[in-house]
Amino acid sequence: MQYPLNLDKHLEPEVCSGMDDIRREIDHIDRTIVSLIGRRAEYVVAAAKFKTSETSVRAPERFATMLVQRREWAVAEWLNPDVIEKLYRDLVQYFISEELQHWKKGFSLDKVVPWGRSYEEYVNMFNLSDADLRQRILGCGDGPAEFNARLSAHGGHIVSFDPIYEFDASQIQSRISEIYQTVMDQMGRNQSDYVWDVISSIEDLGRIRMSAMNAFLMDFETGKRDGRYISGELPLLPFAKEQFDIALSSHFLFLYSAHLSAEFHLQALEEMLRVAREVRVFPLLTLDGKRSPHLDFVTEHLGKQGFSITVRRVPYEFQRGGNEMLHIERSPNGHLVGHAQKDA
Repeated sequence: MQYPLNLDKHLEPEVCSGMDDIRREIDHIDRTIVSLIGRRAEYVVAAAKFKTSETSVRAPERFATMLVQRREWAVAEWLNPDVIEKLYRDLVQYFISEELQHWKKGFSLDKVVPWGRSYEEYVNMFNLSDADLRQRILGCGDGPAEFNARLSAHGGHIVSFDPIYEFDASQIQSRISEIYQTVMDQMGRNQSDYVWDVISSIEDLGRIRMSAMNAFLMDFETGKRDGRYISGELPLLPFAKEQFDIALSSHFLFLYSAHLSAEFHLQALEEMLRVAREVRVFPLLTLDGKRSPHLDFVTEHLGKQGFSITVRRVPYEFQRGGNEMLHIERSPNGHLVGHAQKDA
């Protein structure tokens, strides 16, 4: 591959003697541009080895900043910034898809701890009514939970979205077998951090979790073919605006506040609110059992955008103190809510 070609030896526009000269120069410039795009592609492939997650490959913050800068460059060259933005948006989306393919070759389940919750836990964690369960539901970060399998069997409309769906059922089952005893041993060492009532013991927990994950595994291949299990990762969602009525996030947002920034949480919630009219997030605690430091940040910013935000008590508590969910929806009267309001 040759890049870049030397433009210094070619004719300036004002000295071209006819269309043959002009077309030859335009072809030369386009050949140079395509060569440089090829060079750019090499850097994209090289970047994949430095990325640690699908989110880091997509790099939404970098993408947004880049588009602003390209618009500025367009204006400086007396070009239409909308046209240049679209050109780069399409080009970079293509490169992201290519980079994801290279990254996924190095992505393995040994980076993941798949741990699924039961249908009953989902209903209680998110305080889902019979009417809610008849809505179009999106589950973000569901992992090997039972909720999709059971709700679909009852005629519900549910799509689950998680990076582990890149793998097949046998691979996920194998990883569950690898990590199961490690997780159970850790739970045993930290029993005081949990409430043992509905789930009565460590042994009961193991039974409930394995039953839920086995139900997922039995449903997964069929559900994946039906489009109910889709591989991907927040903060970007491959769905249309208002495609769902309710979007859920279980044990991902807020729980991993030490690893995911406040800006990431805001972007993820904004994206969930783009595809659904209502969002519910559970729990509001971090892994160490403390209230997430990102909660005030996201509620303030979403409140300024016109969303109605409440913290609601739910009929579920396993992680001690984890009995509240964040409920977000567009306020019907447009009232701006600066902070999450308590709702008993």
